[in-house]
Amino acid sequence: MRRAVMVGTTSDSHRDDPLAEDTAEDLLLAPLHSLRGIGPAISDRLARIGLSTIGDLLHHFPSRHEDLVIHGSIRDVPDGERRSIYGKVEQDPNWISSGRGRWQTSLISLDEPEVEVTLQWFHSGRYRPPIGANWQGWVTGPIRQFRAPVMTHPSLARSQQREPIPPGHGQIVSVYPSTEGITQDLLRRSIQQILEIADLDLDHDLPPIIGSSRSLLAIYSGFHRPASAAEYETCRALLAQIEMYLHAIGQARARAARQARKVDPIMVTAELEERILARFPYSLTRAQQQVIEEIRSDLAAGFPMARLVQGDVGSGKTALAIWTLLVVVAAGRQGALIAPTMTLAQQHRDTLEQYLAGSRVEVALVVAGSTAEQRELVTTGKASVVVGTHALLSETMEFADLALVVVDEEQRFG
Repeated sequence: MRRAVMVGTTSDSHRDDPLAEDTAEDLLLAPLHSLRGIGPAISDRLARIGLSTIGDLLHHFPSRHEDLVIHGSIRDVPDGERRSIYGKVEQDPNWISSGRGRWQTSLISLDEPEVEVTLQWFHSGRYRPPIGANWQGWVTGPIRQFRAPVMTHPSLARSQQREPIPPGHGQIVSVYPSTEGITQDLLRRSIQQILEIADLDLDHDLPPIIGSSRSLLAIYSGFHRPASAAEYETCRALLAQIEMYLHAIGQARARAARQARKVDPIMVTAELEERILARFPYSLTRAQQQVIEEIRSDLAAGFPMARLVQGDVGSGKTALAIWTLLVVVAAGRQGALIAPTMTLAQQHRDTLEQYLAGSRVEVALVVAGSTAEQRELVTTGKASVVVGTHALLSETMEFADLALVVVDEEQRFG
């Protein structure tokens, strides 16, 4: 779907607008300075928290929500809690010099006309609050319950009509992770802009598997600007479902691409397996034997294997890695084992040398600082088994005929 839309630019031409004539994908990849109110300085600050594109900001989800709606009377609001009031100011603020000095005026609630709220600003006398007689709109801030309710340094949004409610006022509002120089109001206004300009690109039905009649746009809107806590929870759950759905699609595509690649199959004969198992000082468990059957099938499939072996500490995962490495070596290929630390890599090297005792197979250890001679064992193929840390992933590392990579435990470097 394509559409033309101008978003607060000063250009005289659609051609100067990064958001004109975009597809949905183009819109999400557009830079944040395409939005009204975001210039180079603010873009740089947003980049500090990983926000560079419109898609980044749309997926910058709130850390919590704050209910600014007054349920009942203003006088019933717990002391110090933030709320929003829609009202009208009848007089200009007065400067009161006593104490610390403050500007002060009164707001008549248009929802509860019998309640008059005192608005205060503690500044120098030269500062004048951006409010005056006949001002009408939304004020938001902590309410202190004195003889008359008091709101200090309120956030203001001028509006002659109660609806539509401006971002950050009169509803459940999102509170976002931020950084110095980036206000919540800026984040809310910018996300609201995105929701408005994305109305054509995101307003379509979801796949039936998601099980919701809401459009994608409605889900994003309900997540960023929920009408109730229940709506937020519903939209949060739907976004999680969508994320899992897209992840499953991505995994399916990756699996299809992997299976389309052709590699030489490695067959495990009964004789070979008997020779390999003879090197183990113990019998494998039934669970280990089951995983070996699955690995045997992977090796013979003719496309790259991608298998996660998960188990408790001491359950025998390393034995499975050793079995697979020995199969690859027996086929005349190279296998690599990557460990998260140098100490663990050395332990794996020692273990493999014990299993290969009496054979002609050489095991090489490659870590940061390994000599050129050690690396040459790998490059020339003299070492059939290579054990190391993330140094094995460096661009300068070359293998003679690598057929298997085993990653042991989580790697800090991905």
